[in-house]
Amino acid sequence: RVLFRSYGKPIAIHVEVARELTKDPRERLQIIDQQINNKINKMNLKLQIMNKYPFVFNDISKIHHDDIVKYRLYMEQGGLDPYTLAVTGSEEKAKIHEKNLFSEDYEVDHILPYSKSFNDTMSNKVLVNAKMNREKADHVPFDVFKNQPGFSKYLNWVNNIRDFKKKT
Repeated sequence: RVLFRSYGKPIAIHVEVARELTKDPRERLQIIDQQINNKINKMNLKLQIMNKYPFVFNDISKIHHDDIVKYRLYMEQGGLDPYTLAVTGSEEKAKIHEKNLFSEDYEVDHILPYSKSFNDTMSNKVLVNAKMNREKADHVPFDVFKNQPGFSKYLNWVNNIRDFKKKT
């Protein structure tokens, strides 16, 4: 409480865990180096978002983690919503409307449901239409979309995605 009164509420709290202390100095330096690279990459993404979407974000501090995740997935997916592609078979209909990218129209979905896999990594996430996400619910995309007219296009999209871990 004394710190809060003197310095104000902290923006972030960083906790070092004991497992890092067991690593040799070279490994700890690698971890620190990776953390610095991650911060630089995050700042670069924020700057890209600010420059590309000034009508949405007029202040860099307004860009949150979820916005960065949406942007990264949008770029990685080539601007396509794979679930809409599976249902419609149309890349035109599956295009994510960039002007609505940061709205409630699009959500980040766990490909393998988090409640079953406990996997919250980027390789288990896709950016999809909110309605399609609700339709998929707590299932694996294959089970939900296998009988849809665009399923073969969806499979083609999955097979061409750069991140091999997303190929489920």
